[in-house]
Amino acid sequence: MVLFFYKKQLIVCLSAICVHFIAAQSNLTSSQVLASAKTQTLIALQDKKIDALNATPYRLPFLEKVDLQTETDRFELQRQEYRVRASFNGWEEAKSLKQQKQANLTQQKAERNVVFKDVLYDRYALIVEYFFAQKAHDTYKKLQATFTDKRDVLQKMAKLSTDFNIEDLIKAEDAAFDYEQKVVNTEGVIRNINHFISFSLNTTDSLQLDSVDWLPLSMLRRWVGELSNSTAQNPNLARQEANIARVQAEYNLEKAQREKIVDYAQVRNSARNRDAIIREWSVGVGITIPVLGSTKHKLNEIALKRLDEENKLKSLQTSLDVQAFNIRQDLDLIFKEYDFIEKQVNESQTLYALDHYAKIQGGSPIVLLRMQELVLKRQSQLIALEHAAFQKYIKLLDLTGKLTEMPLKNYLSKGLESF
Repeated sequence: MVLFFYKKQLIVCLSAICVHFIAAQSNLTSSQVLASAKTQTLIALQDKKIDALNATPYRLPFLEKVDLQTETDRFELQRQEYRVRASFNGWEEAKSLKQQKQANLTQQKAERNVVFKDVLYDRYALIVEYFFAQKAHDTYKKLQATFTDKRDVLQKMAKLSTDFNIEDLIKAEDAAFDYEQKVVNTEGVIRNINHFISFSLNTTDSLQLDSVDWLPLSMLRRWVGELSNSTAQNPNLARQEANIARVQAEYNLEKAQREKIVDYAQVRNSARNRDAIIREWSVGVGITIPVLGSTKHKLNEIALKRLDEENKLKSLQTSLDVQAFNIRQDLDLIFKEYDFIEKQVNESQTLYALDHYAKIQGGSPIVLLRMQELVLKRQSQLIALEHAAFQKYIKLLDLTGKLTEMPLKNYLSKGLESF
């Protein structure tokens, strides 16, 4: 029975290895997948917007426009009157418009950084899901094989002996089916992620993510401890600050336009006093007298808008700090639970007993399978906890702004490879 069990396990392992090598036509590093975020379509669209803003002329000329006006008195051509009127832009108005362009450009760049952060984070999340889907898949396959063998052994025992518990057979068969479902689900996850990566990299090759340089959990724990608690570098904060600056620039421009004093200057020729040419010409200036009511109403609207954006900034800052704090608390719990289970595994005699029991002639296959089941379930628990730790870890990197900190680094590789 024992030899039969090991032969079946060996066949399963060799089949998995063959499938693995047949499918893996092209190896990719996680850094290559992360680098593909730079060429994402969304990023290209954001770059086009920035280029369009840079190409837009925001320089306000001193002379706004020139009007030529004529008027006929009594429909007599000799009493024709001519005026040339020039309208001007104020110096403060031109200065404020330039500041507004800079604010719009800064805001668009901040928006682009947020989009890039989200795209990059999605790739980090995909890589983590792919890596742990593979680890879980291997464990689920072994558990499926273990429960299938257990079911087969129990079925043979049922034929040979009346001293048999039917509930054990039902549980074994049910567990084998559950783990078969899990194997199918993880295979679907791996396949979908592969398709997405192939699409992102514009290739039709089958891909295999290389995890040779994968960050070990012990190093992750150390990096989390060294990571700053500050979320001040989060791109979402920079975008909100840019929104405030844009509204402030809008306020300054409106104020400058309202405070413009000289509206126009004109030269008039009446052409009526032919004997005294100098009396035919006159010069005039238009002075703007602002109506405080209408001016203040518009400025107050913009000021309230700015206050709203400032409140959003404070709320966002608080939210990011709370999220970062909660993630650190979650990570502490995950690490403690991981240490507890790992300690149980290391101190348990199950692995030792499994190794030696398998060599005993005539040993009960059910006992052997139960020991195998216990070991694999503990491994599955550790994989799930490690998976949760990596999910929290990349979210913490996202909140603190580390993901998009220049130069860009692969925080899933133990060598912090740049890309």
